[in-house]
Amino acid sequence: MKLDLRTHRLIQYQANQLVGRHGFTRSDRDDLQQDLYLGLLSGMRRYDPARASGRTYASLILRRKISAIVESARAQRRDRRRVHDGLDLNLLPSRNPTPEQIDLRLDLPKVIARLPALDQRVAEALADVDQAKTARQLRLTRQQLRSARARIADHFVARGLAEKPEPEQPLCVGTP
Repeated sequence: MKLDLRTHRLIQYQANQLVGRHGFTRSDRDDLQQDLYLGLLSGMRRYDPARASGRTYASLILRRKISAIVESARAQRRDRRRVHDGLDLNLLPSRNPTPEQIDLRLDLPKVIARLPALDQRVAEALADVDQAKTARQLRLTRQQLRSARARIADHFVARGLAEKPEPEQPLCVGTP
């Protein structure tokens, strides 16, 4: 099937509309257009002229493809956030620990015991569950949890058990 000029312009317009939203940048524009073209061409195989005009059907396919692209982008962002959950202190690897790391593991309970009571509970909870569950269990706001994590990290760094974690980068949505 051959695409008309109106459909080409619609695809370009739709790709431009996604740029700056949902984490897409100008460099993603060509990829977005290509995804829309491929989605349209694969969907047009099921086109039945008795049910709708070609333009109407193409418009429907493009709307569905855009929804799928946006949903996928949002799901990826959620997954990225989950990767950074917990107490990111660059502590001990779980496989084949060195003798120094085994010594550090033995020191952890002593170091945690020197924390204030709230920070002890936060550290122990973060060892088992993610940030959201920890906040719910301890009835803390997100800011209170972030502050506690920062104090815990500073405490571990001061005792030589961890390196200073990189500051968390917020997810950028839209243009800067």
